[in-house]
Amino acid sequence: NELRRQTSDESGAPVIRNFYVYPLRSADMVRGAVLLVEDLSERARLEHDIELRAQQLAALTEISSRITASLDRDEVISLALEEMERVIGYDTMTLWRRNGSFMVLEGIRGIDQDNVRPEEMRVRLTDNERMNTIVEQQRVVSVTRGGTSALAQPLPGEGDTRSWMGVPLISQGHVVGMFILHKKEPDFYDDQAAQAALAFANQVAVALANADLFEQTFARTNELGMLLEAAQATSQTLDINEVFNIVVDLMLNTLDMDDCAILTWDKMSDTLEVQIDVDRSGDPDRVT
Repeated sequence: NELRRQTSDESGAPVIRNFYVYPLRSADMVRGAVLLVEDLSERARLEHDIELRAQQLAALTEISSRITASLDRDEVISLALEEMERVIGYDTMTLWRRNGSFMVLEGIRGIDQDNVRPEEMRVRLTDNERMNTIVEQQRVVSVTRGGTSALAQPLPGEGDTRSWMGVPLISQGHVVGMFILHKKEPDFYDDQAAQAALAFANQVAVALANADLFEQTFARTNELGMLLEAAQATSQTLDINEVFNIVVDLMLNTLDMDDCAILTWDKMSDTLEVQIDVDRSGDPDRVT
């Protein structure tokens, strides 16, 4: 006879055992039995891990192509926050951008951003040990807390966190930001989760770098185009007031300004004189 029993251990991992019973016979009588136990738990865990890794790899491949195809920073951030759960589970997730010695909150999932206080949206690295460790060591940092203990220097969404994982966004050898994942279950993030999260973060870091480069190139192209247009337009007139008007119009529209003024410096009197001052309505405030 064969009997299979499947339960779970304290961590929730499957425990599978097969029981085989063989009777010991003597003549026509059963004088005993042999019980064999086959433990399939390790094999089941291995198969589960392999399946999970395959799912994560497939998800990473698909997500990577979507994220890196975007050249808009806000869209990249939105996609990253939406798609991370397909790779690694979380209750709350935050995305931070590095600005010098500070981390600035750039995106959040799991809680309403309106509930985040302004002072929580900008954190000095030296004031948060976990964040600082991620930046200094450029590695994934995981923390598990038990019982009623609280995380030191709590960040937005960490009130009832039991598992915490911070993942660096690394570009050209520097940490430019980080993901932070929170889970209410203890011991949720293991080494496998850290590896998958880092692979995902690397793709996001590349996409953000591409988006920033595109934005800078686009802005530079606009500036060069404005300079060329200004040079061509001003070379066609000898009227200085018309030149001022052409330059101001280009500045207002190309650089999206609300007001533009041109001043000239009188070297003899060491003073600045306003030649034209125009707001977005196009009407000059004063011309001298």
